[in-house]
Amino acid sequence: MDTVHAEPIFTRQEQVLLFIKQATVSAYGSGQHYHVMGAFQGKYKIENGMALNRDPKRNMSLTELMQNIRSLL
Repeated sequence: MDTVHAEPIFTRQEQVLLFIKQATVSAYGSGQHYHVMGAFQGKYKIENGMALNRDPKRNMSLTELMQNIRSLL
């Protein structure tokens, strides 16, 4: 399987919070398809009350991340 360095990596059974957008054109055929926004920046792994990103500077508590999201809505 080919991967792009900046794309998020997923593993079975992990809990994640994703920032996604609907794709306007898909290589996978008809139906609804989504892309993670900002490549790996749009994926947070949820573990022990923390929201973990591939970029450690983006790591924060899940509570803080949810507060940040709510403040933007």
